[in-house]
Amino acid sequence: MLSESFNRSLTFIKTGRVEVNDEPWVHRLISYNVSGREDTFREGIRGRDGRCVISGLVNRRAFIGDWSRFEAAHIFPLEKENLWIEWGYGRWITDMDDTNGVSKINSCQNGFLLRADIHNDFDQYLWSVNPDVSKGLWSQYFQVANW
Repeated sequence: MLSESFNRSLTFIKTGRVEVNDEPWVHRLISYNVSGREDTFREGIRGRDGRCVISGLVNRRAFIGDWSRFEAAHIFPLEKENLWIEWGYGRWITDMDDTNGVSKINSCQNGFLLRADIHNDFDQYLWSVNPDVSKGLWSQYFQVANW
């Protein structure tokens, strides 16, 4: 369910139905990785997206290395890597080799670039991602306004 303030900030372009399912959700915690793989993830996401994939805001300071308003977010939470492994999600990752012992949770396919405030809302489950929806459908269903 969308919070009242979030709901008012969306403009729906197409009408459709909201589906509720019984898939397990994973509680998010703020986590930091010290292995160095997180740096590769962040740089890959910044290089690929260059803008917040939700609001569309382009980082006009990227050329000077200032990403202070943008954060690379894991779609499946990094701190739940044990569930990622248990549920075999690494099998869907195609942009990393099959290095032994690497779960592939830090693949760019498991992430996107968000404005810091939108990332915080994502971590608080004020909005979510359906990984079963094809890439590129965001703009067909809603556009973010007044964010």
